[in-house]
Amino acid sequence: MRLNINRKMDINRTFAVWRIDSPWKPITKKGVGVRMGGGKGAINHYVTPVKADRIIVEMGGMSFLPLFAEICSPFSTAGTVQILAHNL
Repeated sequence: MRLNINRKMDINRTFAVWRIDSPWKPITKKGVGVRMGGGKGAINHYVTPVKADRIIVEMGGMSFLPLFAEICSPFSTAGTVQILAHNL
């Protein structure tokens, strides 16, 4: 998700603020063909657990709506857009 947004975002017209921490939770995995037992496997990679209804990224700028719709389409959730009125 981060790579797609950074690739497709025009840095002169839009911006993104990431609201999640960097990966901190280790995920372990044993090698293929290793018998059960012998303790926990080695660390394979790190992840960031994300719970439901959490804001992951905030986007804004001149032309972020098409990019925002494209990023949210593969997920089962819909993005929320808040338009601020400057003429209040």
